[in-house]
Order: sequence, then structure tokens, then C-alpha cells
Amino acid sequence: MHAGEMVEVARFEQEDEVRTVGVALREEGGVHIFQRSSGRMTMLAFGEPAVCHRLTLDGDGLRTLMGVLGGERGVADALSRFFESGDAVLADLLDVCDRAGIARTFCCIGERAGSMARAR
Repeated sequence: MHAGEMVEVARFEQEDEVRTVGVALREEGGVHIFQRSSGRMTMLAFGEPAVCHRLTLDGDGLRTLMGVLGGERGVADALSRFFESGDAVLADLLDVCDRAGIARTFCCIGERAGSMARAR
């Protein structure tokens, strides 16, 4: 995986909802982790047909998260395992970061609502 290259680590499709999770390394170190969702549940939850959530970690935050998740085989593998059941969403990973004291930026971007960001 190279900086800027997006790698899909999880995809979940139901009859009326699609959710994908991807990761991209940052040139300055760390990662962007994206969750894109669209469909009926997204519309019910966010009032929009599609939204994108992004969790950004610097290099230190990524190293700490990989220690928590057991990322010996790499970022994509660790995230794939975290999301594999289909029950976890990006907000659950945000909770892991909060519990571990990992500095991060989280934002939600929608077509109509614009964007919302939260840093720690």
C-alpha cells in the first residue's frame, strides 16, 4: 500500500444498504480510514442518501491503534479483521481510539448537510 492509495478493507451489502470501509496511508505518516454508506438506513440515520465518515490518525496514533488491534500483519489486515463481522462501524473504532487515548480527527461529510469535524 502506498501513500494516497485507497484500499477497501470491508464491504457489506444488504438489500437496501451498502457500507464500505477503506484505508489510505497519509504522506506525512498515519492514515485516513473511510466509511461510506448509502441506502435506507443511512437516510434514516443522517437524513441523506449517502454519507462518508473519515477517521484520521497521525503516525503515533496509528502505531498505538495497531498495538491495540494486533496489527502485526499491517494496517489493512488489522482493519479488515476489526470490521469483518459486519457489526462494527467506524464509530466503534473511534471509541477504541478514545479508550486508548489516541489523538485523532473524525469528520462526517454529506451532500446536503456539509461536513462536521471533531478532533481530540
